[in-house]
Amino acid sequence: MNTDGFGTIPKWERHGTLFYHRYGEPRPSEKLAIFDMDSTLMLTPSTLVGELVKGNKPLINKPAVPNDFILYHTNVKQMLQQEIQNGKAILICSNQSQLFLKPQLSKLIFERIRLLLEKLDIPLYIMLATQKDFYRKPACGMLEFYEKHLNGYIKIDKTQSFYVGDAAGRTWTPELRDQNVQRILALLKAEDFSDRNYVRLNGRTLEKTNANDIIAQLKPATLKAKFDVDFSDCDYKFALNNGLQFYTPEEYFAKLPKVRPTITFDPRNIGTNSVNIDVKDGMVVIVGPPAGGKTFLCDHYLPSFTRINVDDMRSRTSCIKKVTGHLKESDNVVLDGLNCTKIQRQEFITVARELHVKSTIIFLDVSTDFAIHFHRYRKLTEPKTRHKTTQDTIYRYYRKLEKPTIDEGYDKFIHITDESYPVMHDTVSKLFLP
Repeated sequence: MNTDGFGTIPKWERHGTLFYHRYGEPRPSEKLAIFDMDSTLMLTPSTLVGELVKGNKPLINKPAVPNDFILYHTNVKQMLQQEIQNGKAILICSNQSQLFLKPQLSKLIFERIRLLLEKLDIPLYIMLATQKDFYRKPACGMLEFYEKHLNGYIKIDKTQSFYVGDAAGRTWTPELRDQNVQRILALLKAEDFSDRNYVRLNGRTLEKTNANDIIAQLKPATLKAKFDVDFSDCDYKFALNNGLQFYTPEEYFAKLPKVRPTITFDPRNIGTNSVNIDVKDGMVVIVGPPAGGKTFLCDHYLPSFTRINVDDMRSRTSCIKKVTGHLKESDNVVLDGLNCTKIQRQEFITVARELHVKSTIIFLDVSTDFAIHFHRYRKLTEPKTRHKTTQDTIYRYYRKLEKPTIDEGYDKFIHITDESYPVMHDTVSKLFLP
């Protein structure tokens, strides 16, 4: 990460891509009250009300001016003070991957954080994950670093700690959305915006915004669209990864009803009913997405087979020639590749049949989430390796996929799903990953 040209960042410490700062004199504790920052401790008026900066805000979720925030609820400072009185330490964990996108944006974000901390005036630590690595939520890096380096060598008791964040993957109910909109509308209308130097585009001219007039005319309908579906679920997954009790900010601060987040994919369920891959000889064609675990199967379950990477061959002709040569030498062969269309597989099966060799299809009928999970796993665990796979290549595979059918002429078929994939989990593979 190159921060040249961004100047000095006062009072902030850095560990690799992680930035952290101590405000006041926070006391170490085994109990933590952990909070997200944006849309949890504070709201961004220019994001909620686009008219404030119409035509003059390139990044929708970032501040337009340094004091572009209001506290999430009237009791934010009081609630944090109460947690300290209850023996908890306060920690803020925020994803800020755009922090060093532009020097001016960086200055805005750091200045707004300074103003927020001064307004709260609570002893705490704040941590910013600036890249898509193990520090970024939902991964555990920020909390692990805090426990190891900033908590006075005290182990965190996660059963007595909690996390509050807005990215919970919820679909808002109309009732809760309306309650929250009315609450935010009241907060905005109670605020004096005369000290916010918002600027908007009027024709071709930038002019200072009369923010108080715009807020005074604000209707609930303007805000409702902001609260249909959460943009992410990384906060909820951060709590799950770390074994923390989880609250949404409207639940914790405003005491509104809880909307239970839902998880459609849980990496902890991979391999809970793993299949037995019992193939002794012949030719094996693996059908599966990029990052779908094909090479892992070759290495761990078919080690005596000659592995041919179909997707790396210069042409289909050279690939067929190589397969034919090995089969004629009575070698066992596994074709490691996408093999996503019937015609691709048929070429290999025809060769095997002509040479009287048994053919097996191993179909990795795994979810898109499965492949994306292991794509992220690779990037985190092998950061120095250049990976060709992207999320786009994964989605492209599923668009092209023709699932194997019995009329293709193979001798054996092994069907593998998320739950039956014979994974060998480690501490990272079971986590929700950024």
